[in-house]
Amino acid sequence: MYTKYVKNIFTIIILAFFNSGCTTHYMVGKGESSISFEEAKQRIENRSGKLTTQNGNSFEVKYIELQKDSVYWLDPTNSHRKTLATTEVTKYKIKNPGRGAGDGALVGIFSGLIIGGAVGYAAGEDCGSDSWLCFNRDGTAALGAIGGGVLGLFIGVITGASIGSSENYHFQHPLPVLQATKIGRPTKPKKIRRYNEKKPPIGNSID
Repeated sequence: MYTKYVKNIFTIIILAFFNSGCTTHYMVGKGESSISFEEAKQRIENRSGKLTTQNGNSFEVKYIELQKDSVYWLDPTNSHRKTLATTEVTKYKIKNPGRGAGDGALVGIFSGLIIGGAVGYAAGEDCGSDSWLCFNRDGTAALGAIGGGVLGLFIGVITGASIGSSENYHFQHPLPVLQATKIGRPTKPKKIRRYNEKKPPIGNSID
């Protein structure tokens, strides 16, 4: 019974963690729900994360520096400084294990309280007035909620730290504006009259 109880808490914590606000998305660019490039620069710079480019490649970077035209970072494998055009960047993901542990703790406590209380209430008894040894449902529900909350706290901290909370910055680059070409019937080129050109006299032979 208790093994199934722990599995239920762990499953609910995992599902709640993935469906909660532990992953935040920011749109960098133009739009009502977007943040400015300068604000994204302040949040991202000097923080390690995963960079995604226009062609779909993703790689880990350290000490990123964000500029209007170029992005600079250090390669974690060899500490070489690399650069890329800012327009080639589509996404930057930052993982925060500390914040993930905190979010996991909150999710774990609430999940444990709910599941523990429900299991404790189901395990209790309907005590009558003549019962001298009986575990009433209110008492078992309270004990189950306390035990579930403590257990959920530990599971939530471990799960949240391992999964981590992430910040995802999506870059919206402006698309080039193409000028429309007017389509119609082709026209004949106009004949250019040369005013300085002298016509030879008619009827005279040229020696």
